[in-house]
Amino acid sequence: MARLYLVIALLFASAALAHPTLKTMVFVEVSRDDAGGVVEVRVLHDVLAYALNDTSAAVLDWQMYELLEATPQDFDLSLQDSRERFEGGFWILADGERLDCELVQSPTPESVDQWRLENPQLRLPVAMYFTLRAQLPQGTQELAVRGPYVMDELMLVVRRPGEEETYLNAAAAEASEPFDVSMATRPIAHTTAAHSVEAHAAQPATHALSMVAVSLALLASIGVLCCVLVRPRRLFSVAATR
Repeated sequence: MARLYLVIALLFASAALAHPTLKTMVFVEVSRDDAGGVVEVRVLHDVLAYALNDTSAAVLDWQMYELLEATPQDFDLSLQDSRERFEGGFWILADGERLDCELVQSPTPESVDQWRLENPQLRLPVAMYFTLRAQLPQGTQELAVRGPYVMDELMLVVRRPGEEETYLNAAAAEASEPFDVSMATRPIAHTTAAHSVEAHAAQPATHALSMVAVSLALLASIGVLCCVLVRPRRLFSVAATR
């Protein structure tokens, strides 16, 4: 009975002192490269809620504190499980097809220990990033993302070359509205060595032709000037002879 009262007390305390709900933020960065483009997606999420396979809004404080006090082995297993669920449940869609992604960053026991040092009062939530990176096929027109249900609604910030920052929302476990990435996946035009040599060879020839044209124009001007000066002199000589 005492245990039941303790659980009830913890539940009421959690309700009264509930942690702020952390909205899942998704930062999408699209860049160009020779192969067609690269997308990096950074997902800021509630680490402990996701490790407990629950949403930030629904999970209770005592559950998260209990996870923080778990043995290092159990805590590591919880984070490992969350990484695997994230890799399987978070999708980047290129023209409707799921991309193969590399998970390049995820919460670790060491990063949570660092959070403990920086937050000695252990104020929840624990916010950290999953980061995915993927190669975009050349000619890709649109991208979208879809998160797992327990990440709840996603708030997207999209950055693309030559475009203003875009803000989108995606409902839990649903794909976001597609956004255009064609400006980053068009083939990059390269000047070949032969073309470069031809261009350099053409430059002196063009310059020489320009100099010839200027010289001819100058000679023509001198000729006209001579005619203007000589003609009155000849007329004056003829008049004097008469």
